[in-house]
Amino acid sequence: MTNPSAASAANLPLIEDMYDRWRRDPQSVDPSWTFFFDGFQAGMDRSGSAPATKDGSDHIGISRLIRRYRDLGHLV
Repeated sequence: MTNPSAASAANLPLIEDMYDRWRRDPQSVDPSWTFFFDGFQAGMDRSGSAPATKDGSDHIGISRLIRRYRDLGHLV
């Protein structure tokens, strides 16, 4: 993968499909994606990560913080 901007939310369905194919057969996708998927897999395999919240409250709180910073950050 020579263009890191290809890994954006707009391309998520394509990337998920390629990742599934890569997990089944790494030779089935372009070799340039191997480094990307290896790094992604290593990130998922890390131990000691915080457990995910069931209700998504962390995500909601972070989204609110970002929105407030965008709206009021210039006052800080």
